[in-house]
Amino acid sequence: MPELNIPAVHQEVTDCFQAYDRALLSNDVDALESWFHRGPESVRFGIAEELHGHQVIAAFRRNGPGVVRLPFRRVDVVTIGTETAVVTAEFDEPNGAIVRQSQTWIRTGAGWRVIA
Repeated sequence: MPELNIPAVHQEVTDCFQAYDRALLSNDVDALESWFHRGPESVRFGIAEELHGHQVIAAFRRNGPGVVRLPFRRVDVVTIGTETAVVTAEFDEPNGAIVRQSQTWIRTGAGWRVIA
């Protein structure tokens, strides 16, 4: 079984997730595009969308609205070996609903990227 949460790997992914989230909240579309794996394997499911492939995800970001949300109530990063990680987060909606998101990150030649 691969080692879970190797401290240095965990920190790398945590830093990348935080940078991705800053780009999301500031609607930095170029940065958001760069955080997704640039291949047809990339997947993004949103509240109302199912996006398959980096090009489709990038087009959505370029044409979609920015994100406004409350601060995270919880973020969990689990690294699996040195090449894969899963990040899950929760935040509240103004109406009191709890929203959850999950991301699978992989280490690529360009660094850590979201693949799903």
